[in-house]
Amino acid sequence: MSTRASSEVASAPGALDGTGMLVEGDDETAGVGGTPPASHDTDAPSSPGSSSAFGGDRKPNKDAKAKGRFTCDACKLRKVRCIQEGQSCVQCSRHGIPCTFTPHVRKKMEPRAGKRIVLAKTGGTLVDSAAAREHGTALLKTSASSNPVSLSQLGKDGQPLSLVARRLQNAVAARVATSMSKDTGISAENEEVPYRQPAAVPFSSVVAAQRAEAIAREAAREAREAIRLYNESPLVRYSGDTLADQQLSTALITHLIELFKATPQYWLGLFSLPVLSSQVQAVNGRLYDLPASTQVLARSVIALTACISSHPLLFTTTESTPSYYTHSSRIPSFKSINRNIPSLFGESDLREFGKRRAHACDKLREQAIGLAWEYGALVHGGRENVASCHLLGTLIGVTSPMAGKPYSVAHATHLRELCVEGIPDPETEWTFLILLEALNSLSSSTISIFEEADELLLAGLAPEPLESSASAAATLKSAEVFDRCLYPFLYHATHLARRCVRQISGTFARSHWLDEAVVASYLSDLELLGALRSKLDTTAESLLDDKSSMPAHDGDSQVEVLSAIRFMVTVAWSSLVLPLLLNLQARIDSFETSNESGKHATSDTTKRRAVAVDLLAEVYRRVGIRAGAMLAERVRDVPSLAWLTPGLMPLRLAEWTKLLIRLPAAPGEALEGALAGGSLSVGEKAERLEWLLNGMRLAGWATVSSDTDEAVTEVENFLISPPGDELREDTLDVEASSPNEGEASGVIYEAEGSDGQGDTRFLITDHDPKQDPEAVDDEGMHDAYGL
Repeated sequence: MSTRASSEVASAPGALDGTGMLVEGDDETAGVGGTPPASHDTDAPSSPGSSSAFGGDRKPNKDAKAKGRFTCDACKLRKVRCIQEGQSCVQCSRHGIPCTFTPHVRKKMEPRAGKRIVLAKTGGTLVDSAAAREHGTALLKTSASSNPVSLSQLGKDGQPLSLVARRLQNAVAARVATSMSKDTGISAENEEVPYRQPAAVPFSSVVAAQRAEAIAREAAREAREAIRLYNESPLVRYSGDTLADQQLSTALITHLIELFKATPQYWLGLFSLPVLSSQVQAVNGRLYDLPASTQVLARSVIALTACISSHPLLFTTTESTPSYYTHSSRIPSFKSINRNIPSLFGESDLREFGKRRAHACDKLREQAIGLAWEYGALVHGGRENVASCHLLGTLIGVTSPMAGKPYSVAHATHLRELCVEGIPDPETEWTFLILLEALNSLSSSTISIFEEADELLLAGLAPEPLESSASAAATLKSAEVFDRCLYPFLYHATHLARRCVRQISGTFARSHWLDEAVVASYLSDLELLGALRSKLDTTAESLLDDKSSMPAHDGDSQVEVLSAIRFMVTVAWSSLVLPLLLNLQARIDSFETSNESGKHATSDTTKRRAVAVDLLAEVYRRVGIRAGAMLAERVRDVPSLAWLTPGLMPLRLAEWTKLLIRLPAAPGEALEGALAGGSLSVGEKAERLEWLLNGMRLAGWATVSSDTDEAVTEVENFLISPPGDELREDTLDVEASSPNEGEASGVIYEAEGSDGQGDTRFLITDHDPKQDPEAVDDEGMHDAYGL
């Protein structure tokens, strides 16, 4: 007797136990039978070796045997009682699974040999179920790039079966069909088959597959909805810390690209902003769908304009952020700031926003740099790569001027290649670009990338000499000034910047003795260039006052064009004066340091120090003070907040404030004597310092550096309590210089105040010449300085 058959029949639900009682079936422990009921298959042959349900040699009860064999596949697999009710049993109906039946064919039992049975079923190979399952898991992970997995290829746990496991499953099914046809004589195609078609896979695999498909459909639906909200909402549900790891929203990309028009780089004509905007909109903001060079350019523009954007996504909230700034509505709009810059002076400090935006800006800049190196923007030429290299060099040069040099070199190289191919000739724009690069190189005391040959290729022939241009400008009419003076000013300012690096502020020049002849010649050319600047500035100011006489200008607003010209020419001229002042001051300080260290000063050293002091006083008297005062006025009337951004324009406000604070208390009696009659009055000095201070506070909207913070603190302390004996005099008479022509106006400025303790002290924090008629009696000075 077969032990397995005995156990199957003995545990069948409804079978008689040893006392003649029926065995009650349990959902979890009751066994199942194998023969069909007597009403359907009473004549089916039975195995002669089958054992009785009563044990020993007793024969089984036919009724119990028939009831136990009428069991569906699901109940047989789970070993539960199968109760038929209609087309589906109770258990299958409760679980919502198909109720199927597999024929149970009796055949002669073969001797058991586990290894041979496995070898026969697998074709001579042993199947490691664990390995097959692991292979199925790996197959599921890579299913995104392969054909979909059908339900017939899933295992019991819902994982795909391996190729060997699927072959084993097919072999078992074929063997069952063959045994059925041989023993019962019933064909698989016969329509009178009394059982239903067997399921392809066990029910547990079907359930797992259905659940997996439902989860996948729900995840796909949620992903589509999230993408739709992401693209439509300008405020994405991501913090600034994870901004670099997420795809930028379409609204943010469009906003940052359009904001490029507010930057000084927009005036360079490097690329067409409307074309770039249309390309980005064509791909619905998916930058990775753009061509390589266009994608690098878009990323560079986004990284540049993110420094001045007011988009709330760019601002992070940290523990140190004041509660007032934690809500997005507290972030001021960039447009509103530009409209109210004069009213913001003295009232707003925007450095907190620059600090909060710094993290997102750094990440966007790193993305643009990585993309430029990945796509070879520094190697491959093209108009778009020219613009990308220039913008990246500008961004990196804010914190490290030398690190931005490779991008500047690539920018110049690509531009030379375009000149060989032939490009349009926007003379003023290219000259403006070359000048801006020369001023940035001058601020870092490095040689300019562009040469005179590049100017010939880009801007054409050289204009008249500086002296001839300055003398001819004096008699020009307003309609002729910009055509006759702007290009000569930009050209000669570029040459003076290169000359200053080679002869005055460069590494080689600083390591040698000061050449008085070189300084005198450079100072004379600065005065001539100042005459051109004064002519351009006066003409633009008159046109702004009388807008009806403005010349026609296509494209941008006439007010914007004139304001940009005024700001640029003043910044360029002051940037040429500043290195000379710093170099002379550094040489004087080095002599003072040598004396403090105990070194004996020789007669030659004393003579050279006296020469440096005299030259510094001469520079301050002729151009230095006027350059600082005019720069402060242009900062007050800045055309856009972006023009105050460090790196975009070489303003160097922190260095100018430190120089103006030291006036007229410079070392040496000779310098003080030379400045008498040429320096600013106490009221004018305080006013210019306050303008520069407010400019640095507003510039903190874009970025904040330690040098700027230090200068702001120094100016604030100075304005609260002005140091120096020169501020304690009862009356200070100083002859003020004209801001435009550089000539003495002949007006004597008299100002005095009291600190309430018996000593005379100037109260400059609330000083307003318009409300204090005793401070300034001449209304002409108000007009001259724009007060």
